[in-house]
Amino acid sequence: MISASAVNLARRCLRRAAFKYGSDVVPEPEPESDAIRTGKDGHAILEAYQKEGWSPPQTPLGDLCRKGLPWLPHPGQATAEGLFNVTISGVPYLGYMDLETDNARVFPGTTTLDGCIPGVIDYKFSKDPERYGILTPADFLRDPQALLYAAYTFAKYGTSVVFLRWLKFRTQGKPKIFPVDALLTRQEVVRAFGKVVHPAATALVHIRTKNNDPNSFAPNFEACHDFGRPCPYLGQCDTRSDRGMTLLDEMRALVGPGVAEAAQGPQAINPPVELTKPPTTTHVHYPLRIILEELGSALTRAAARV
Repeated sequence: MISASAVNLARRCLRRAAFKYGSDVVPEPEPESDAIRTGKDGHAILEAYQKEGWSPPQTPLGDLCRKGLPWLPHPGQATAEGLFNVTISGVPYLGYMDLETDNARVFPGTTTLDGCIPGVIDYKFSKDPERYGILTPADFLRDPQALLYAAYTFAKYGTSVVFLRWLKFRTQGKPKIFPVDALLTRQEVVRAFGKVVHPAATALVHIRTKNNDPNSFAPNFEACHDFGRPCPYLGQCDTRSDRGMTLLDEMRALVGPGVAEAAQGPQAINPPVELTKPPTTTHVHYPLRIILEELGSALTRAAARV
């Protein structure tokens, strides 16, 4: 079964997905970050409210969740944390939806919707929700999770339109909660699903059913230090330059983002794709001694190949 998170990983770095889903390699342990822990706890608070009617606790996170209740239906009006599985174009998918209903008009602010339209709500806890993730209705058509939820809803209810709401919670600084809503048609979801989700999902099926060397899959060396942490498979990943990795790429993988570019001057740093937004790369700063040692090792390996 293929999940939205697996699709996201395969789109970001197919080789890492091959290590995770198609090999017996044990990854380096990754400590649970505060952001992940906060997201899990926030989901648990809102799930208890929807399923049991329990009020959020008198804690900072509970208070934040309470501020989001005006955007949510009353307990019992929608299915909370519903497991689903669906097969689309021969690929089996699995997931959980935070809230799902056959009538999105139970969601506050949707009384103007015409007819009985199914709806889905997903909670998003983030330190900076106005910078990351889905920010506009058009973003839903570029997001694997949103497209999978919409496709499943169409398969379940047979409608031509679905309502999606991503309810975003800012967990750092001044609390803020805001929804991002979209009405998506079956036609535009089918078209986007074929471009965004299906190719990566097909690759994942191939990874899981074939006994392939993970290093035979295409890497993305820009993803070696996503979220400020090294990839847990970096020790097993073949980063040799003769496998298609340049010396500069190898230096990036070794010492983290930003360091190798800085060595070449500001002109070497690529601008962000959208100039109206700041770069989203998290820079990891290493002691100069470690940087010099790692660069020296990379240069030695390069010299040995000449």
